[in-house]
Amino acid sequence: MKTLGILVLIAAASVAIPYDISQAVAQSAASPEPLQAAKELVSVISARMISDIAARITAQNWPSVEQAMRDRHPGVDAATLAELRKEFEQLQIKNTSDSMHDLPGIYARYFTAQELRDMTAFYRTPTGAKTLTVMPQVTVEFTANLMPRMQANYAEFTRAAADRLQRFPMGSASSNHVLGSLDFSVYCRAIHGGRTPARLVGNDINGWRCVAASGLQGINVDDACRRQYGNSNATARFQNFNDPNSWVCVNQ
Repeated sequence: MKTLGILVLIAAASVAIPYDISQAVAQSAASPEPLQAAKELVSVISARMISDIAARITAQNWPSVEQAMRDRHPGVDAATLAELRKEFEQLQIKNTSDSMHDLPGIYARYFTAQELRDMTAFYRTPTGAKTLTVMPQVTVEFTANLMPRMQANYAEFTRAAADRLQRFPMGSASSNHVLGSLDFSVYCRAIHGGRTPARLVGNDINGWRCVAASGLQGINVDDACRRQYGNSNATARFQNFNDPNSWVCVNQ
């Protein structure tokens, strides 16, 4: 089979951690004893972690990747798609495996040699082995429960902030060049692939979501304007907080 040239960009909606990366980089290199203990720990946990992480990344992202390929190549057959899925998962295994090379050094910076040996001993027990298998799924379910709450809290905060800010003058879209209305479906298709539609799930400007294969996903309104109009200076403005269709794109 001729390999189709495919560039796959996986965007993971992730939670930003307020941590200064430069602080970790600036720390001194790990001493030999903790580093050796960390390598032993990683050798125990990596085999399970690599296959599990790769499988979960594939399961989460493959549907939208496949849909994008079907849209571009309507005649593609099931056998070719099955082969491409295997290649996709092998790519995730390689990426995860490569990332594991840095893990011993990271562990060794934050744990002593004895602490690392204690962890290794635990993961070699039946309970430890089960933890390696089950905890990723626990994290997935926890995140699935957390995200709707975060979105609801954000919407509530936005409404409260809008009420408090009403006494201040509001910049008008008329002071900038109006490019046009905002079509959220353009953004959803660009980010999540295929024919991903946009759906209104609320009664105000924060109610729009992308109906992706992995579930309802949030929308970056400024990025949506830039993608729709091909203008890097475009930003989104709403004219009525309670009207979800009042979004427009302007050129600042």
